[in-house]
Amino acid sequence: MAEAQNLDSYMGNYADTIDYYNHAGASRGYVRSDKARAFDLYDTITVNLSNMSVSVDESGSTATATFDKEWEFEGPRNSSGKVQSQLKLRNVNGKWLIVGERDLKVYYTR
Repeated sequence: MAEAQNLDSYMGNYADTIDYYNHAGASRGYVRSDKARAFDLYDTITVNLSNMSVSVDESGSTATATFDKEWEFEGPRNSSGKVQSQLKLRNVNGKWLIVGERDLKVYYTR
């Protein structure tokens, strides 16, 4: 979805409140503004995920996904890198929504 740069569709995966990197309890609007800035800055966004591990708690209502994320953003200023990321998810009315997003480890950035 990031590659399609469809912000509305992308934001449909987030809960109303998100622990977003260094901003605990950020609003969906805050996250939307941050994502919109990236979508506006870059003409092409390519993201590859690998080494994914997902664990679901005993109640089945929350999950944690940990994975490597490698990106290549092209525009007036290019950006690329690779990080280990973590998403926290909550099952809300049968849909898994992101309630936490952070990077655990930076492999490299350019």
